[in-house]
Amino acid sequence: MSPLGKPAWAYTTLYRYVRWMYIKLYCRTYSVHGLENVPHKGSVLFVTTHQNNLPDALSLGFASDRRPAFVARADLFKNPKVAVLLRFLKILPMHRADHGRKAITDELPETMHILRDYLAAGQSCTIMAEGSSAPLRSLRPLKKGWARLVLDAQSIGIQPTVIPVVMEYSDWQDWGPDVRVVFGEPLNLEVDGDTMAVRLNHMNRIAFDAISSLIASDEAIQSWSNALPSISGSLPSTPRCSG
Repeated sequence: MSPLGKPAWAYTTLYRYVRWMYIKLYCRTYSVHGLENVPHKGSVLFVTTHQNNLPDALSLGFASDRRPAFVARADLFKNPKVAVLLRFLKILPMHRADHGRKAITDELPETMHILRDYLAAGQSCTIMAEGSSAPLRSLRPLKKGWARLVLDAQSIGIQPTVIPVVMEYSDWQDWGPDVRVVFGEPLNLEVDGDTMAVRLNHMNRIAFDAISSLIASDEAIQSWSNALPSISGSLPSTPRCSG
């Protein structure tokens, strides 16, 4: 079974085990907010912050029952065995200009077409739009790949629901942070523009403003974390999306 098709039993088993390990052993507390903004069915694109490397993917991946596909740095796929594992986990290579001309002209479009077709099949994808991880509670300029993916999907008649998402941590380094995932309201991306560049810029501004509004300050996160009771070891029920 293709990793971007219907999840195989092995994927589902691994997903449940890693979710249990992450929430039970890594997080002191784990909470999800705004889940009502995530449709239970249909194509969904999550556009997110990127504060904390791998924990960001785990935090978002376990926050709803959508189990989205992700992208990761293309250089991680150089080892064939690692590449097989990453694709099994629904992670595709994201190529950049510094990976060479062929990466941009051939390989990047292939990844984007796979994601577009995945959306066309009614599934969900994630683009961490800042492009790289940084432990900051402020939003860096967004890359435009997510917006290009939306326009590409629209060109074949697909209108994905685009959800801004923030993953927050009381601590980015020590074991056992308080973790929360915040889903914002779907973005209204009906923009005007004579050129694609203008439309992409408008879409990026809409996403930037929406994501920025969800990010809490250091003081707010510290206050929230300090106010939480220590419930380490308790596992919340599997999140469900609203219809």
